[in-house]
Amino acid sequence: MLEKLLQIIESYSELEARLGDPEVLSDQKEYTRLAKEHSSQADLVKLARTYVSASSDLSDARELLRSESNAEMKEFAQQEISDLTEQITAL
Repeated sequence: MLEKLLQIIESYSELEARLGDPEVLSDQKEYTRLAKEHSSQADLVKLARTYVSASSDLSDARELLRSESNAEMKEFAQQEISDLTEQITAL
């Protein structure tokens, strides 16, 4: 799933780059088509970015929990894992 989300984000970034292309800017019809596509994907990409970021943070927190010996840091990592798991589930 993560790979698919990264593909969606990459595709959106490419679409943004195309919207700035002078050739596209000079073709009103193509620009309008791409702008609509860009707009229709914006919410999905925002969610995808949030999910990818939270997944990465969750992985980091789990690693911190495994490697940390300080009790306060372990507690922090456990709370972070709990919060991120809730966030990911809500998405």
